[in-house]
Amino acid sequence: MKLAVVIPMHNEEAGARQCIAAVTSVIDDLNDTALIVVDDGSSDATRDELQAAEALGFKFERVDAATNQGYGAALQLGARRAAELGAEWVLFMDSDLTNPPDQIPSFVAAMADDVDVIKACRFCRGGGMNGVPFRRQIFSRTGNVLARVLVGGPHRDITNGFRAIRTDRYLAMPLTERGFAVIVEEMYHGQGARLRGVDVPSVLTSRTAELRVSSFGYTPKTIWTYLRWTLRAARNRLLRLSPKGSTR
Repeated sequence: MKLAVVIPMHNEEAGARQCIAAVTSVIDDLNDTALIVVDDGSSDATRDELQAAEALGFKFERVDAATNQGYGAALQLGARRAAELGAEWVLFMDSDLTNPPDQIPSFVAAMADDVDVIKACRFCRGGGMNGVPFRRQIFSRTGNVLARVLVGGPHRDITNGFRAIRTDRYLAMPLTERGFAVIVEEMYHGQGARLRGVDVPSVLTSRTAELRVSSFGYTPKTIWTYLRWTLRAARNRLLRLSPKGSTR
């Protein structure tokens, strides 16, 4: 199997079936592709909705976490299941369809290149944000400009959670973050492993009104955690570029 699309869900009963229907309608036209949904210890009817989707004939793998372990842990559960299925790549996307499933084929096309990481990019030609609150857009743009200056590398949208990575490369990362900052931690470990990357343009949309309010927010703790990994990556970059570092 070439690709496993991994979607973590926590208390997403309102949109679970819609998400599965939308994603499977796209990947059914792709070869060697599977969908893995990780129920991260939901306390609502998410698991019932997933079981109902299975009963309706939607084809996907379900991984159930007994308790809510966090976004980062859910991704690792999904990636390990992808490895068991023999998937060469894992593609992570959100369950609220703010990452458009019809953009999955652009990731598959990029997998033909000699790369290890493929990131969706809101700041490339053809990318953007549609319906996203202005305050979040400002945070995203500012944060990514800062990261780009400090870290360098091939990606213009480091904090975007819509991304694909070779399964073995992902599972080799010693990831520790349980929350959304794992996205930036991945960048840090990928930099250290000299992973090759490429961007594909993507348009991020906002959650619809019937879904629960997103648990993500730009709190001081979140900003500091993102910045901490960015500064670590910047330090490693400087060490590599320094004359002393270049002789190692």
